[in-house]
Amino acid sequence: PKENTVIMTNLKKMRQYVQALDWFQCIEPSIKNVYIYNAAVSIYAQTQQYKKAIRQGRSLADLGHADLQYPFEKIIEALENE
Repeated sequence: PKENTVIMTNLKKMRQYVQALDWFQCIEPSIKNVYIYNAAVSIYAQTQQYKKAIRQGRSLADLGHADLQYPFEKIIEALENE
């Protein structure tokens, strides 16, 4: 399915990013893989919520995901204070 392809792409990107972090080098490889997989799945799930809100013309808070609005609130705040 399409979501598996997206998750695999996210896994590759996360693995490249994480392997560049010095502190991450001392962690056991099996734990690294679990961390990377969980991060990729989480990113995919959040992305789906953004898409759902846009398609439905609703806010993330309306869909029960007010915590995902924070970055947008900070951008709006910065733009308003320019």
